[in-house]
Amino acid sequence: QIELMEILHVVHGDTVQERLFSLNGAPREVIRNSESVTCIMPEVGRVSVDYRPENRGVSLIGLIDPKQLADRYQFSMMGSARIAGRAAKVVAIIPRDEYRYGYRLYLDEASGLPLKSDLMDEQGTPLEQIMFTSLEVSPTIPSQDSGAASNKRLPEVGQKSYDGHVEKRRWSFQALPMGFALTTYTHLSSKEGGKSAEHLVLSDGLASVSIFVEVGESEPRLDGASKMGAINAWGSLINGYQVTAVGEVPAVTVREVVQAMVLSDVVDIKDD
Repeated sequence: QIELMEILHVVHGDTVQERLFSLNGAPREVIRNSESVTCIMPEVGRVSVDYRPENRGVSLIGLIDPKQLADRYQFSMMGSARIAGRAAKVVAIIPRDEYRYGYRLYLDEASGLPLKSDLMDEQGTPLEQIMFTSLEVSPTIPSQDSGAASNKRLPEVGQKSYDGHVEKRRWSFQALPMGFALTTYTHLSSKEGGKSAEHLVLSDGLASVSIFVEVGESEPRLDGASKMGAINAWGSLINGYQVTAVGEVPAVTVREVVQAMVLSDVVDIKDD
């Protein structure tokens, strides 16, 4: 499956804005910033807005530090390549165990931007590839290009608004796959009176796993494994809660993450 996207990425100080517009298939547009994600679907007449909890940035993973990741990944240079008409250096990131995928990055020699990235499975076969066919780097972006190109008057549906706080959490882990640690915990309470939820993010410094916890029903909505492309998920009922782990990691990772979760007394996350 191939999807063509036009991507606009703008940085002003600490503020990051992104606009993604689909060039094939049904028209779709996604506008992201530090506060919200807006999805515009003109063909079906919908605009969906999901507000991000406070103090949540666009990216969950920071800069890659090879020294800090050395016990989890092996880094090696694989020569040069040419992507989108630009010279690039190729870096291989090879996992040292079964709990994470590998990566092959093609970095623009002029700017350091990734021109292409390959996500590799346990056998070294590409699961997912992202590649620029053209790239323009400019110190400024015309203001008319930084907003939505689609009809802004479409009705909003599926609008979500949450109060998020990170002071307390009720979940701990007996044992996690080596290198993974809790980086984000958010309790989501719906302002519209719906069910609350908890969102936890684990990271090994490169790969990440999102965990969603909601009050469960008598039967689990997801029990066991689910897979879509490079994304694996594992769901289970734990003490009456539906727990679902999702990430671009091998199936064994999300399974062991869920199986390691323990519901405990409320603890101060700052003490961990």
